[in-house]
Amino acid sequence: MNNLDEFQTIEDQGGSFGGKGATTFQEILMMQLSRTAKIGSQEMKAGYWKTIPINYGGTSTGSQKIWISDTRKEYISTIQMLSDLLLARFDEEMNKQSKEIHSKIKERKSKFAKENILETKFIEYELLMHRKLFQQLNLLIGRLGYFREGEGGA
Repeated sequence: MNNLDEFQTIEDQGGSFGGKGATTFQEILMMQLSRTAKIGSQEMKAGYWKTIPINYGGTSTGSQKIWISDTRKEYISTIQMLSDLLLARFDEEMNKQSKEIHSKIKERKSKFAKENILETKFIEYELLMHRKLFQQLNLLIGRLGYFREGEGGA
């Protein structure tokens, strides 16, 4: 079972983007950082189908196939969303790092496609590069001062 079921969306918490009880950018950012850290702390596994028994009244009546998510792709997606959230606040260094990382990913994808290398090998590379992007995003957050005590950030 996926442990991410505990993650609450903004709507679940009663937050909104205006009016009373408005959610601040820092809160949204912290939720995304928390989600990324939680997924990144798990074992990175490819997605797969799992067959589970269906029981009615204590008797097995068959089985059902369920898809177990690819945690590598989930991690990449959370980092991409964090990058999207911070995009308007990128400084010169972050723009440089982001372009460099995305360029390397694009080059490797093209190379792997030409050489018919399995997608899973590309995902492993993409995972490594997105981890580097996550590190750079955290450095940006530090430079922007979002979570310094007593400061609201930019």
